Amino acid sequence: MTENTPVKAKGFLLGEAMLAILITTVVIITLQMLLQSLRDAHRQSVHQTDVAYAYTQFYRFIHDDDVEKVVANLQGSSFKIASFKIKKATDEKIYYIEQYGNMIRVRGSKGGHMPLLLNIKGTSTSFSTNKDRIRIILTEKDGRVSYLYFKLDQEDDKDKDKEKDHDKEDKKGKSQRPT
Repeated sequence: MTENTPVKAKGFLLGEAMLAILITTVVIITLQMLLQSLRDAHRQSVHQTDVAYAYTQFYRFIHDDDVEKVVANLQGSSFKIASFKIKKATDEKIYYIEQYGNMIRVRGSKGGHMPLLLNIKGTSTSFSTNKDRIRIILTEKDGRVSYLYFKLDQEDDKDKDKEKDHDKEDKKGKSQRPT
């Protein structure tokens, strides 16, 4: 061999090795940040999914096929309980939305209940009932606050007059009974 011919060395040089380590480090850091973002997004979407599911479940309950009208029951409502009446062709029932332990539930006046949301903070839920809507403000255990609004039907004056007449008849019937 002649001395003027350059010798080709096989293998990595120090510069190539450093470049490979740098690229590997950048890829690993990028993947870690991506996985953390996915975990955070999943936590937030689970919250939104639970609240949306509860809203949909209750909305379907009050807008069932055989429900004619859903009106507020202002006498049974407070900042701790929202009360409403579901009027069907055959009957009329009163329901209550309330916080029970760490859940929001709907219960009937004769028993039974339907859980709407779980994992609610101890005393963090408030209810507001108007003649045409129910508002629920709740705070979950992780500190997030949600506002739920449910639009109700307006009670007709005819329905109010019927209730007043029915109440008067009940009072008359009670006063005329022998003791």
